[in-house]
Amino acid sequence: MLNFIFILAQINNMARSYNGHKLVVIDESHLLLGNPETAETIDNFIRNSRHYGTSIINITQNIDDFL
Repeated sequence: MLNFIFILAQINNMARSYNGHKLVVIDESHLLLGNPETAETIDNFIRNSRHYGTSIINITQNIDDFL
């Protein structure tokens, strides 16, 4: 999971660094949302992404993954 947190942090840094509109797609997000640390990282990223012109799409097959 530390690898996922590191990758998400790098994506977050890139979103802050580049101007213009950006789109981040997280496929199979249930793999990340099941872990509290990665879920918190994704939550913080989503909450702050619009300030940096970034849109985030989480894709999963089960709506319960988001609850």
